[in-house]
Amino acid sequence: VMELNHFSLNVFAGEILGLIPLNGNCLQALLRLSRQNLPIHYGYVYYRERLVNHWLNSDLSYNRISVIENRSGLADDLTVADNVFVLRQGFKMWMIRRKVLNRQLEPFLRETGVNLSADMCARDLSAFPRFITELVKAVVAGCRLIVLMEPASVISDTRLESLQRILRHYASEGFSFLYVSRH
Repeated sequence: VMELNHFSLNVFAGEILGLIPLNGNCLQALLRLSRQNLPIHYGYVYYRERLVNHWLNSDLSYNRISVIENRSGLADDLTVADNVFVLRQGFKMWMIRRKVLNRQLEPFLRETGVNLSADMCARDLSAFPRFITELVKAVVAGCRLIVLMEPASVISDTRLESLQRILRHYASEGFSFLYVSRH
C-alpha cells in the first residue's frame, strides 16, 4: 500500500490548520513521518524551512513536533511542573528544586489563563487541565508544530472556546498547530 502518494502539506509559522481526514489510513503515517525522518521512496520533507528528509538520505533524527492525543502522555505520579520540565529532552539538573521549577512554570500557566497549580499530581487532573499541561509541555520543549488529535472528543464545548483562545495566543507567538478532527 502506497501511503501519502501525491500529498503536500504546508503549515506556516503562527498558523492553525484544520485537517479533516476521510479515514485514519494515512494519518498515522503522516504523523510518524512528520515526527521522525524515516526512509522514504520519493519526495521531500521540510521542517522549519530546512530539508530534513528526502529520498536519497534519511538520518532517522527526530523533529520537534508534539502530538497531543486523547490518551495522556503525562506521567501520573509526577507533578505538573515535573511533567513539563523534568521529562523534557535536555534536562540536566541532578537536584530538582521544586520552587525553581514552579517559579519557571508560573508565567506559562498565567498565559493560558487556566487555574492550574504546578504542584498538582497529574493523576488528579481532569481532561482539560491535562490537555493544557501537555500543550505547555510542548511549548516549553520548543516544539514549533503541535498536532492536536481530536480535542473535542475529550474537552467540553465551553472548554473548547478556552482552548481556541490559548491556541490563538500561542499562534501569535509563532507556534503552529495542526488541528485534526473527524467532524
